[in-house]
Amino acid sequence: MDLRTLKQEAKQAMKDNYGMALIISALPPLLLGATGITGIALILLAPVTLGMVWAFVMINRRQTADLGVLLRGFSADGYLNNVIVLFLKNLFIFLWALLLIIPGIVKAYAYAMTPYLLADDTVTNKADAITQSRAMMQGNKGRLFMLHLSFIGWFILSFLTFGIAYFFYVRPYMMSADARFYESLKAAYTGTTR
Repeated sequence: MDLRTLKQEAKQAMKDNYGMALIISALPPLLLGATGITGIALILLAPVTLGMVWAFVMINRRQTADLGVLLRGFSADGYLNNVIVLFLKNLFIFLWALLLIIPGIVKAYAYAMTPYLLADDTVTNKADAITQSRAMMQGNKGRLFMLHLSFIGWFILSFLTFGIAYFFYVRPYMMSADARFYESLKAAYTGTTR
């Protein structure tokens, strides 16, 4: 799927569920802002992040997403594993970034599908999510980078509106586009979609 079509489909999915997309995209930054960057916030933010990405996958699948979806990462059988895997993902990116900024950026894109794989329960062993993300992104890191780069005009508008455009439109739109990217990548990688 070309990026223009991907963005159009993501925008339409976001618009069709705009209220829920806005609320879901706003909760993690509000949670982080309310608790500060502490161990408690990071332990809460990892599972909420999984719920958030899953909600946007559901929105792109034209399924009904509600606030309960945000609790998906807190499931008793996967909570600790989810926190550990997302912590390791961020640690690996940080360590690669110590070599210079560019390796960190490359690894951030290589590991970008990790939360989607965890939320979608497509891996039997949660620790394999990082490895599977790397495999899925092989040859696709540049496509995701170009997708993000295509939002540069929206970032300029967000800056000019003191973040208002970002909060109310750009963030939910980008999250929908990332979820649509995951869906197209998953279809190409496995040959199936849900």
